[in-house]
Amino acid sequence: MIGIDFKKKILIVDDEEDITFIFKIILEDSNYEVEIFNDPIEALSNYKKNYYDLILLDLKLPSISGTELYSRIKDIDSNAKICFLTSSEQISLFNNSKMVLPKSITIIQKPIENSVFVQKINDLLTE
Repeated sequence: MIGIDFKKKILIVDDEEDITFIFKIILEDSNYEVEIFNDPIEALSNYKKNYYDLILLDLKLPSISGTELYSRIKDIDSNAKICFLTSSEQISLFNNSKMVLPKSITIIQKPIENSVFVQKINDLLTE
């Protein structure tokens, strides 16, 4: 009998190409399948409903914000599991904004050590 290995699928949307490249390598080395976009509009137009196990969104994106992209993805795919990626200064701006998201939303602060990043992703996918 041949075993089939189903890799978890992760979508990363971050306008910093070096960040998406590094996160992609780290996650693929941990046996995840990763799709990346540096343009949120392109990510939205290529979004596959019920395809991704986890979506990582930068809060600060060009053309539309991470929170707007979050809302649009949730309109398409209400079951999407989404986590925000952001820097510490963006976290404080986000916390001071009027934006209200479900309490279940996780925010991963950049920069982050590779092993800690992978552990956070593993934890999110086993919730």
